[in-house]
Amino acid sequence: MSNLSFERRLGSSFGSRCSWRIGIAAIVLFGPACSARHSSERTGSQDQSSVNGVSACSGIAAANTALSRAQIDCPSATWNVGSHGQDCSWLGTTDCTGAYDDCVAIGTAPSTCASQKTACLALVPGVCAEAGAQAIAAFVDSLNDRQRTRCLTNALTTWEATYNNTVAGSTLCTLTTESVCSADTYTMAVTGKFDADGKPDAFYYDPGLGNARLALSSRSSPWTKGFNTYDFMNSADRVITIDYNGDGFDDLLFYRPGVGFNYLQRANGDGTFTLVSGQSGMAGYDLASPNDRVHAFDYDGDGKQDLIMYRPGTGKITIARSNGDKTFSPFYATNSIGIGGFDLLSTADRIVPIDFNGDGKMDLFIYRRGQGAVWILQSFGIGGFVTVSANASGGLLGARWDFSNMRDEVLPFDFNGDHKTDLVLYRPKYGLILIAQSNGDGTYSRAFRSTTGLAGLNLAHSGDRIVAFDYNGDHFDDLVLYRPATASGGGVSKILVVAKGNGDGTFTQVYSGTGVSPGFDLSSMYDTIYAPPTHGQVQPQLFFVRPTQGVGRVVTVNANGQPKAGPCAAECGNQCLL
Repeated sequence: MSNLSFERRLGSSFGSRCSWRIGIAAIVLFGPACSARHSSERTGSQDQSSVNGVSACSGIAAANTALSRAQIDCPSATWNVGSHGQDCSWLGTTDCTGAYDDCVAIGTAPSTCASQKTACLALVPGVCAEAGAQAIAAFVDSLNDRQRTRCLTNALTTWEATYNNTVAGSTLCTLTTESVCSADTYTMAVTGKFDADGKPDAFYYDPGLGNARLALSSRSSPWTKGFNTYDFMNSADRVITIDYNGDGFDDLLFYRPGVGFNYLQRANGDGTFTLVSGQSGMAGYDLASPNDRVHAFDYDGDGKQDLIMYRPGTGKITIARSNGDKTFSPFYATNSIGIGGFDLLSTADRIVPIDFNGDGKMDLFIYRRGQGAVWILQSFGIGGFVTVSANASGGLLGARWDFSNMRDEVLPFDFNGDHKTDLVLYRPKYGLILIAQSNGDGTYSRAFRSTTGLAGLNLAHSGDRIVAFDYNGDHFDDLVLYRPATASGGGVSKILVVAKGNGDGTFTQVYSGTGVSPGFDLSSMYDTIYAPPTHGQVQPQLFFVRPTQGVGRVVTVNANGQPKAGPCAAECGNQCLL
């Protein structure tokens, strides 16, 4: 079988539709006549259409497309003609034992079947080797430059190991490339408003492989190497959205912590971007550590988002004011003492921008997981930041959350629509969750607490996660709680819950399932759900992404809280290729 004939068999239907899971058994379904075994027991019928030529074999193939047997070809010399029709099972099959069983089942003398089984076993290595090499070539070709950097080498290694194991057992040769490239890519995403249609968009990128793609709600661009001269060839590369000029469109900041590179891409409002700045460091902050963290926020309320950059464990922090013209000026900067009395000398320190009083100027919530330190700093715009609450070890006192565990998570949201940032505080694996209501003065009160999770998800697994959004436009933020499946701990069931906000800190389950079907099944431990910013509007869309396989789905939650996956341009099974 030549490369040319193989490519003609596969065509675009194989290469474009199923780039992520390939089996030789699947390959033969695209082959010519004589590609499947006749078995009345499996199909419930017998093929009596012909005993002469290809037509009989074609009928058998059509009746047996569900069989996972790896036959490559079936020359007429190998046909066994009998009262049960033609058995085209021998030459090309790699499941010789199964072929022997079928041979006996259709009435052929066992001694004849045994002889054919011996001949079949002698052919297995050649069949497997050729089909495996062709499958890998087709797989890599279908990637269209994405993931090719090391994928081919890994694919060949995976195939060789599988081939050796299957030949030894004389069982079906299969090539599974589902995880061949998983060590080489980790697709990440940011969501925002990149054009004027009012619907959320996404930007996907593979740090370290150089691949990037802009996915607008109205159209998608193909994967490219790099984006507007930024190469994405470092695994540390990260992207955040930032509206630096206040035009209502989310711009993109690409940066490389540990190296210092950063490129600012301005959204033009039509789904395109223009590179406006490329430099090393930002506003005097060098971005020289891989531990550097960057957030966009608007501390002075002028509508132009500013930057906060800090390095946990060192005390280094800079707040940079956007000048609206692609440049940023340092507003506050130190290399060693932190801010507002919080020293930032622990690698566990984290900063979350909030607006606890709803004045449009973003404040700072700073905490140290595992030790209970919590600071709240109020922004007075150009007047700077003032510490309004400081507890070195007691956690968030009014809400009575101690931050004593390294697993503690903080999710800012607004459960009652008063424009003051409330907090979801939760501890995955331990079932603890608390809804903290902002009192508007830098203190928080407990609105809800549970030790058994929320809305049907018990938060008893370390992989449990929560995102906030507003699917029905009532201005009470709702929650999505989810648990991606994982093999650790003996296996964990995948769970997706949509919880409607009642406006008082409590939530009601409106959907519970194992994902979105059809669309996204949460079967990978790396599955991530992104909730786009609302920009003050109803936001029922969610972006489901499987980073290690480059698949994902845009999911819309209707007014009743029921999620439905949207269409996609390219599928593999029920998974939508990004």
